[in-house]
Amino acid sequence: RPGAGGGGGGGGDRKSGDGAMIGLFTEMPAHVGKKPRKMYEDQNGKCATCQGKLSNRLFSRWFRCRYTGALYCPNCHDMQKRPMPWRLVGDLNPRPSYVCRFAQEYLDNLALVPMLSMDRLRPGFPVGSPGFEDIHQLRKRLAKAKVFLSKCHEGERVVNAYLAQHDTHNDRQHLLKDGPMLYMYSLRDLVQGIDGRLIKWLRECFDTIVKHKDTCERCKARGTVCGICQLTSPDKLLFPFGQPKTVSRCPGCLALYHRKCITEGACRKCAAVEEDRLRRREGKTN
Repeated sequence: RPGAGGGGGGGGDRKSGDGAMIGLFTEMPAHVGKKPRKMYEDQNGKCATCQGKLSNRLFSRWFRCRYTGALYCPNCHDMQKRPMPWRLVGDLNPRPSYVCRFAQEYLDNLALVPMLSMDRLRPGFPVGSPGFEDIHQLRKRLAKAKVFLSKCHEGERVVNAYLAQHDTHNDRQHLLKDGPMLYMYSLRDLVQGIDGRLIKWLRECFDTIVKHKDTCERCKARGTVCGICQLTSPDKLLFPFGQPKTVSRCPGCLALYHRKCITEGACRKCAAVEEDRLRRREGKTN
């Protein structure tokens, strides 16, 4: 299915040397399963790219591309391997296969583009996708942290400096965004999410932001006081990120509380809103 990723992905379609269209296949296309002899006949014994004649002799040197399914001469197939998108999306399997020069170039050009909407391609994602549940949670925390630091010039400088050092191609900005982008991945993201490199990068980025928040006076001054215990000491202030074991957010009004406090009592903001609503209802009935 060409262009099945990232909300369509049709912009990734290209023409090969013989004019045939190629797209980002996130499900194994039927032509990949064709027998080599059938492909040879369909191609009239010619290379799919340069149209040069393919020898029909035993042990003749022509090669098959596992992405396009077509046959190629040695000049158009370097025996290079690339991960297959449908294996990455469907099975979270990064095993590479041999591809022709054209498919190699095509996949390399798309490798860093976040065009795979994984919640559409894998219903229920990230649940049932080993390793990606932790990645998803960390991406959500990173998105909140980046929004928090957007109001601190020094904090923004720290994040930009980290990205400049560890994101030289400027292709990981989407990993720090919330909303629909939270489910967008590139082919490289999936490979590195499977082998562990992605979550390592995310943790290092997150630790860099937390370290700045803990040492920056401007950021520390933006801490929130728990509405239940109302302790104001620096070690008791609450932040929307970096305190997963001690801070909890009310699902109703999104107010922050110490986890210990909220388990011992209801959210005071929500309780106040409910009391006000009941008073107004009683006032109308009277």
